Amino acid sequence: MYEWPDGSKYIGEYSDDMKHGKGSIEWPDGRKYTGGWEKGYPHGGGVFINAKKKEFHCEWDHGKIISENASKLKGLEYLLGP
Repeated sequence: MYEWPDGSKYIGEYSDDMKHGKGSIEWPDGRKYTGGWEKGYPHGGGVFINAKKKEFHCEWDHGKIISENASKLKGLEYLLGP
């Protein structure tokens, strides 16, 4: 597990000190992302839950959202970068 100074936490797999495999990031306000990671970036399928507990399924390609609902998830790429 890794915890940032703001209280956000990553719980999951690592490779070469980077998020890699399956893992989750949780923010103190209740937001959460769970999904696949590759070389520090979200990759493959994942689920983002916002602070209002609304769930968004998303697909990633090395840190870029490629899902149809990408416009609803603006800023998420920045939050989930390495």
